[in-house]
Amino acid sequence: MPMYYFRIRSDQCPTGADYGSDLPSRDEAWRELTRVCGDLTRDACHALKPNSAWRLEMLDEEKKPIYRVSVFGEAVEDKVAAEPVEQTQRRPSGTYSLGGVGHVLGR
Repeated sequence: MPMYYFRIRSDQCPTGADYGSDLPSRDEAWRELTRVCGDLTRDACHALKPNSAWRLEMLDEEKKPIYRVSVFGEAVEDKVAAEPVEQTQRRPSGTYSLGGVGHVLGR
């Protein structure tokens, strides 16, 4: 049975740590990766800082990455959220502008 390795990485620990597991196939390795990721994500998100990342990778027997699940925390600028939304305007052709994108009404 092939050996696969989990590697957990974060901005606080970029080198990560590898944990081995015998799994019968790559498909089973993916299922195990997503199961373990689900178990770890809650704790990882509690430790996540703005503008940082947490990753769980699955490595093959040669310790080359074959799968990766990443969680990113991003700070969004307040000015982006505060930008005004363009009002809907009627155009003579039966086309309306919503935020600069035209929509044709069927009549």
